[in-house]
Amino acid sequence: MSALPHDIDVPSLDHAFATRLRQIIAKVGNASTLARRVGVSNSALTRYLAGSEPSRRVLMALADAADVSLEWLIRGTGRAQPWAPTDLPKTMTTLPLYRLAGKEPGVFGDAMPTIFRAQAFCSEWLRDQDLDSEHLAAMKMPGDAMRPTLSSGDIILIDTRQNQITDGRIHLITDHTRNLLLRRLQVHIGGQVRVLADNPDYNETTVDADQLTVLGLVVWRGAVLR
Repeated sequence: MSALPHDIDVPSLDHAFATRLRQIIAKVGNASTLARRVGVSNSALTRYLAGSEPSRRVLMALADAADVSLEWLIRGTGRAQPWAPTDLPKTMTTLPLYRLAGKEPGVFGDAMPTIFRAQAFCSEWLRDQDLDSEHLAAMKMPGDAMRPTLSSGDIILIDTRQNQITDGRIHLITDHTRNLLLRRLQVHIGGQVRVLADNPDYNETTVDADQLTVLGLVVWRGAVLR
């Protein structure tokens, strides 16, 4: 079992710890699997996600269960970060890369699919764009609903800090059935929202704002020029 670094103050855990905890949930598959490996109840894991501080024993068990360093789990630093090659230059930041397929738990709570790869970004570039790697997820664009703006296979960055509707922008959303969608949102007077696909082959809908949960805002895309 991992040893606890002597200079880590467990009570200093912050909201970023919950983000890393969601990442390791995604890595092992789901919350129930992680709870079983660690030897805690699902409700205990839910409390940790909500801000309750795990004991030293639980922290070590979490790190062991997900095969990540204890320093990374607590602080978000260290060489043994999940999904990151240990020889990655210090100027680069590695983000988990997700598939939009399913309703498994992860970075976005109960509605985020599992990680299948990693994507590296320049740390200085992220800072210049006012983007915080602790609140970013990379995703491989599925399907053609947002074509021509986003094509199938494009890599997109989602800023999870921006969980309110930004009029006219593309968001990752989930509806009352917990389906994940990438759609452009337009705000109407009276609290209604138009949910639009850029591809005209897809139907648009209009719903009350409280029927949607915004999980993040699409802030960047990368594509192969053809």
